[in-house]
Formats: sequence, structure tokens, C-alpha cells
Amino acid sequence: MNKHLKTDTLWCFKRWTRKPWAAFAGLCRFKIGVLAVTMSIILLATTIASAQEVHVDTVKITGRAPADPPTSPLRSQTRFLVDQRQNAPLGTSEQLLRLAPAIDVRERGGKSIQTDIAIRGGSFDQTMVMLNGIDFSDARTGHQSHSLPVDLDILSDIAVLDFATQPGALSGAVDFRTAPAFPRYLRARLEGGAWGYGYGNLSGAWSSLDSGSHFGSRYGERLSVMGAASYRRSDGYRHNTDFWNINAYTFVDYSSSRVGHFQIQGGFQRRDWGSNGFYSLRYPDQFESTLTGLASLRWWKSWRRLRLEAVGSFRQNDDQFEMVRDNPDPVTGGIPFNEHTTYNLYGSLSANYDWRRAGTSSLGTGLTYHQMFSTAMGDGNESRRLASVWLAHRKDWNRLWVNGIATLVVTPYGTDGTFGAETGWRVNRIVNLKAGALRSMRLPTFTDLFYNVATYHPDPNLRPEAAMTYRVAAEAAHENLGATAALYYRDTHNVIDWEQHPDGDWYSTQLNRLGTVGAELSVRWLASESSAAEHRFLRSAMLSYGYIHSDMSVATGYISKYALDYMHHKVSAVVGVEFGAGFGLTLTGSFYDRVGSYIAADGVQQGYKPYFLLDGRLSWRQRPQRLMLREMQFYIDIANLTDTNYFDFGGLPMPGRWLSAGVTVMIL
Repeated sequence: MNKHLKTDTLWCFKRWTRKPWAAFAGLCRFKIGVLAVTMSIILLATTIASAQEVHVDTVKITGRAPADPPTSPLRSQTRFLVDQRQNAPLGTSEQLLRLAPAIDVRERGGKSIQTDIAIRGGSFDQTMVMLNGIDFSDARTGHQSHSLPVDLDILSDIAVLDFATQPGALSGAVDFRTAPAFPRYLRARLEGGAWGYGYGNLSGAWSSLDSGSHFGSRYGERLSVMGAASYRRSDGYRHNTDFWNINAYTFVDYSSSRVGHFQIQGGFQRRDWGSNGFYSLRYPDQFESTLTGLASLRWWKSWRRLRLEAVGSFRQNDDQFEMVRDNPDPVTGGIPFNEHTTYNLYGSLSANYDWRRAGTSSLGTGLTYHQMFSTAMGDGNESRRLASVWLAHRKDWNRLWVNGIATLVVTPYGTDGTFGAETGWRVNRIVNLKAGALRSMRLPTFTDLFYNVATYHPDPNLRPEAAMTYRVAAEAAHENLGATAALYYRDTHNVIDWEQHPDGDWYSTQLNRLGTVGAELSVRWLASESSAAEHRFLRSAMLSYGYIHSDMSVATGYISKYALDYMHHKVSAVVGVEFGAGFGLTLTGSFYDRVGSYIAADGVQQGYKPYFLLDGRLSWRQRPQRLMLREMQFYIDIANLTDTNYFDFGGLPMPGRWLSAGVTVMIL
């Protein structure tokens, strides 16, 4: 083992216990002093402030901009709002994202224990994953980027950022946003079901604005605190697919007229799961265990027309992968374990100035630092730094707005840049039109460069990917009805992919050029509160369609693992009804038609077959309004109601029909 791995961090890593009650023992590994580096700074690029809001079980669209963090005055996004009442059959955030026409969600196991997220035909490595506007993507592999310590219960919405210019978001970014359901509350959820499934969640919030106290009245101080913890487990739906997962998370929001506004978040996640065929169908006894810790601090303060902001963030991810579960000894048929620790440090400094009639300008500068310790990659100790500076400007007229951003990035591969521009026109109170262009990029992951194990062969000479994206969109909203339509084209150069050759091995490679064209259409209807009596039965409905086609300029003849393996057609629908006495029924359905091929377990090359998934929830909700009990809900969920036999990844069977039931109690 490399000498750099002989640290207390990995000493604790080897002594993980796989007993749920001992999960927090892994906390001993969090010794930030392992890296003696100063806090680095990264560009948190800006995009365009127009938003489409979509409820899953209460679908709506509005024309106003969301309350985004000050770092992103130019953000263009599609927001999928999370229903705090949990009427829809959504146990995880991945189930919500499956309904988005722009997103391809690919799972390897039950209840989203291991998930890849891709946007508009890109790969999971080309997708930036954020939490409350902070980039927490993994520099080693995008497989670990979605290791966020938050559950659906504390999410307010998930934003798909259409034009994100920071390095790493080549095809876009997904921002998971947390918010309390009420200023003060305590909520508990218990759920159980087939295959030994169990889930428990406790969340709550406290705010000085609703506490009856005089906290900070002299200086206009406000404080709110939100926290959540959960535990999820299952025996598995087939051999070696058991798992357990622990999340813990807190968010603190403090503002003062003297010192400004602070937002602090921190979280911890521990996951263990049996990985039957996850990364190779040849090995049914794979196993993986991860531990993730993250934290961030955001501060901003305004002086008349000037606003200053600073952001700092840290993320550590430890991963132990076992090709043969519990057996690292080759003498007895095992394979040595892979152990990886990845550190991401970043922050940002920026200034915004309002020129009034001339618009608003933003200037920022930053650095980012990645480091990886590994028993299977490179020399065991790999690191890199990025520096960037950016300038953005936005100008609004009566119905027209224009904005743009330019970023200069210095990387180990040389100096490069990204830029974006977009314009929008408010035709009337119902229709908005917009068009834009973006140049984006991403660096190779450490896995692309150095993962040299068994049947995988990396290429340390890979160069960064770059893409030009052009997009036009129209949005319309009138009373309870809303609709959106979009067309886009992305031209990607130096495409990074893994290809399978006739010998059965996978090779990291740099392809020439990939062109991707796509279209999206969605229509939604929501019964407003004022019309509840009139539309008592049908509460909401949504229908969406996504189309993608990619074409490589030079055919390789090999099996593509990512670049030419994408969702070709996707249709999603949601219907929610209420039929008196607090009862409700919500159905979500999706049809998937994927392009690509794979080598099945029998060694024969096969193509993906289309499939349809239907989920349902029958719920009963009451609001007693006594003994501090605000709300109580009982529900029954059936995932994959039609018992569809399907693959998200070639040859890897996903769960069939999965029944579960639960209860949620909220106290104010």
C-alpha cells in the first residue's frame, strides 16, 4: 500500500463495522488536518434568473424568479418543487427526478442506493451536483457525486440549471435545495415494506421569528435552524442487494443588519450495500461502503448598490470497494479491496454592483483544490488545482432582458475559458420566450485518468472536454394551466468515454466529436386553493416528453459505456385525485426508450428494450389541530406496480413490485 495511505483516516476506514448500530464509528476518520492546505476558492458561476416551477403532485408554473442565493444572479433553471405533504409516491429524490424530461436517472439497486444522474444526453461525470448552490461533485468519479446526506422530507425543490458555466457542469447542474416546512415544527416518519425494508426519519426546525422571543431585536437579528436524521435499510430484493444508509444534516441561517447574512450547512452520510453485478456482471458478490462528510459557509452583505459575498466549502468522501465481499485474499479466491479517499475544498469571493439604468455587474475570482488517496489509482496520491476569474452583467428593460458571463480558467492542462449569453422576451402576462448559447467544459475525473484494475484500463493523457450548447425555449402560464417547450443542440469536442473492446475489457478513451440534439415538452394543470370545491376530485395532472439523439462524427465500432448510451425517448405523467374524507390517490408513470448496447451475462451483445414504470400512493391525511398535533398521514406505496422487468444498466435486474406502508406525524 502507498505510504500516503497510512493515515489515521484510512486506519479507521479498514475497521468499519457493517452493523447499523455501529455506523457512526466511522466518524473517527474525519481528520481535516490530513490536508495541510489553505481554504481554496472556486468560481460559482452565474446563469439566468427565470424559473419554471413544477410540483409533482401539485403541478404549477409561475413567471417570477426564485429567491436564489446572491452568488447566482444570472441563473436559468427549471425547478421541480417537492410537495411537503408527500402525496406522491416519492420515497427518494431520484423518483422525483425520473419525472423530469431533461434528466436520465440510472439506478443500480433498490431505493436509489446507488444512482447516476445525467442531463440532456450527457453522462453523470458531466453533471454537477450541488446542495443549496454549493458544488459537492466528486472529483474521483461521478458515481459518488450524489452522496448527499439529505432526504426528500427536507427538500423544498430540485433545480435543473440550464446554463451553468463553472468547470464540471458540461451538460448542466442539479441543485438540491433544503427548507423547513414551517418556522417551528417536529416531524417523524416511519415506513416498512417488502424485502425487509425499513425507513425512519426525524426532522424539525426552530426560528426566532416564530418563537415569541426578542432575539436580536436591537440589530435586526434573525436566526433559524433546521435539522434532520434518517435511517434506511433492506435485506435486498435478490442475492447480495442488501443495504443500509444513515443521513444526518443541519442548516443554520442567521442575518444581522450589522454583520450581514450567514448560511451554514453540514452533513454526514454512511452507506453500505451489496453490489451484485453493479460494475461487472462477472462478479455477483461485489460490495461497497462509503462515508461522506460535507460542510459550507456562505456570507454576504449589502451597502446600498454594492454587495460582497464569500463562500467556503469542504467535502470528504471515503470509499471501500470489494470485488469479492469480505474476501481480499487472492489465495482463497478473493481480490484485494480498493480504498479511496477524496477531498474537495473550494470557496468564492465576488462583488455585485447595481448601476441602476445600466444593469447589474458581477465580478469574482477563485481557486479550487482536489486531492485523492487511493490503493488503485495513479501513484496513490493525486491532486490538482484550478484558478478562475469571471465577469457577468445583466440588463432588464420593460419586457426584454439580456445577460452574459465570461470566465477565464487556469487548469493543469493550461488556460481555457467558458462563456454564456441569453436573452428573454416577456411577450405578455402568459408567454415568455428565451434563447441562449453556452460554452462549457469539464476536466477528466481521477477514475478516467488512473483507474487501472482488472478489466479497466485508463488513459492518463486525456484532455478536458468542451461543448457549445444552443437552446431556445417558450413558457406559458394562465390560471391553473402551464406549458413549456424547448429545443437544444450541444456540440461536444474531446469526448471522454469508456469503450468495451472485443477482448471484453474497458478502455478510457478520447473521442473526436459528439453532436446532441434534443426537444422537451411539458403540460401541467393544478387545482388552485380557491377552486378546491369545484375541482374536488382531480387535484393535479402533468404530462411531459423528452427526445434526444446523439451522433458521433467518427464511428468507433466498440460498445460505448456512456457517450452513446442515453435516453432516446422519455414520457412521464402524473395524476393526483382526492375523493373525500382526507383520502387521496397519486399515480406516476414513465416510459423509457434507451439507445445503447451491452454484453449480457451469457456473453452475447444485446440492445436495451423499452420499458414502462408505474408507481402509486394511496394516502389518508388528517389535521387534528389539538395537542400540538398539526398533521397525521397514513399511506401505502406500490413501486413498479406493473412488475416490469427492466434494466437501467445493461444486464442488471432492477426490483419488481415493491409494497411499503408508512405513517407521518407533524407537531408544531
